[in-house]
Amino acid sequence: MIRISSTKSRTRRHLFLGSAAGALACALAALPAYAQTTHVDAAAGRSLVNDQANQSLRILSDTGNSQLSTVAGPVDTSSIALSDNDVTATARGNRATQDLEPDPLDTGSVFGPTTLSAGSAGVTGNAERLIANRQNNKATEISANNVGSAGTTSALAVNAGQVSASKLAVSDNRQEAVALGNDAASTLATSGGSGAGIVSFQAGDSATHVAAQSFGATGLSATDIHASNLAVTGNLERGIAYGNAVDNALTAKATRVMLVDPYLEAIDLEEFGTATEEQGVRIEAVTESRATYMTAAPDDQPGERRGDLFVGQIERMREPSSGFGTINVRVLPPALLHDRFLVVDDAVWHLGHSFNGVGYGRLSCIAPLEPAADALQVLEPLFQSAEPFEKWWSGVPVPQPAGLFDRLIARARQTSAWIGNIASLPARRERR
Repeated sequence: MIRISSTKSRTRRHLFLGSAAGALACALAALPAYAQTTHVDAAAGRSLVNDQANQSLRILSDTGNSQLSTVAGPVDTSSIALSDNDVTATARGNRATQDLEPDPLDTGSVFGPTTLSAGSAGVTGNAERLIANRQNNKATEISANNVGSAGTTSALAVNAGQVSASKLAVSDNRQEAVALGNDAASTLATSGGSGAGIVSFQAGDSATHVAAQSFGATGLSATDIHASNLAVTGNLERGIAYGNAVDNALTAKATRVMLVDPYLEAIDLEEFGTATEEQGVRIEAVTESRATYMTAAPDDQPGERRGDLFVGQIERMREPSSGFGTINVRVLPPALLHDRFLVVDDAVWHLGHSFNGVGYGRLSCIAPLEPAADALQVLEPLFQSAEPFEKWWSGVPVPQPAGLFDRLIARARQTSAWIGNIASLPARRERR
């Protein structure tokens, strides 16, 4: 993760990103990889493949006749607790947990369209990033029981007699029996690429039996309790059976950010580039060949021009240790740009003023453009036609110190302009 910030840049960044960009990451790819089982066929750059099956099995989880109990006689200034109780029985036929988050600095191939299919014949998938899962039970019994052998109840209890000044608690009780025929949880977080997918198939035939039973008595049974404070709290009594249970989560991150601004400054490239907080982001920018790049840099960097600062910023962001992807800043001739744009992958935002004014208190607006494709058809060719900033700047002549004659001519021109301004003033009216 990259984070380069100052108090000022953090303020500007958060104001800006709160309206637009969010987290960014670089594009991924990989050499083709194929994973195949009898029923799963996966083609992907990066993949996780799972194939599980049970046939003619008996899977049983049983707590037996469990009883947690406290029986008290006369106690006097007492405190009785049967706390943090937990009685559980869980049975699973098949279970899979798959998490795939490829390295955002990977490079490689690009797959075609993402295709996913699942059915009794099997599971197939084609994508750059892929999780494929198949689970099947045939003639299998899966049961979870929290019941006594004769169907008696399983109890969490405090059964008290005379207690007196007392304080009784049973506390965080829970009795649970859960049976799952097939259980899968898949998480795929991808950064770029042409496609990603999660495909899951779960089945159980008619001879498969999934059941859960839980009977319990959670409580306090008390008599003759005097000044008492009684609590049972937090109880859960559950018997639940799932034939199939699946939980899939797919997230995608952006791959590049482009800044389009005729008044772009080196500090903008740093602040909005590092605001992505992700490694491998491709940073692109388009600006214009303005005269202000030839002006002197701020006082704390004497001897340099603003264009020198921009080139230095590009070079620093290209260092491998900075964690960025490609840094590509380009320059157009003057007067071709007016508005400002932010491009994040295939989304485009329009800005009311330049990036160097974002977060400094002046009222403005940032709004998404729809359809973004229309704006990209203009912005992308504009970026490609522009000249790299470093190449343009290397051809800008370094100004030479003015000689005595040049300084005299410049002063004469200033004086002439001053006299002309005086002559153009309206004549003063006479007082009456």
